[in-house]
Amino acid sequence: MVEYVKDLQQINSQVNVDIPDNVSIDEVMEDPEQFALDFVEATFIKHLPKYRKASKLGTKLAKRNMR
Repeated sequence: MVEYVKDLQQINSQVNVDIPDNVSIDEVMEDPEQFALDFVEATFIKHLPKYRKASKLGTKLAKRNMR
């Protein structure tokens, strides 16, 4: 179990949220909800392989603990 947690910690440490610095406040204020949705979607897609790997590790751990 410790090995699974270490693997998950390693994956989580690789996820960095990059806040765009080339966006003006006017662009954000134009439609803040859409800006947030676009930002979250882009971040999620960027890290999708890490999310999938973490999900598989979690499933494997849960199945192991159910024995």
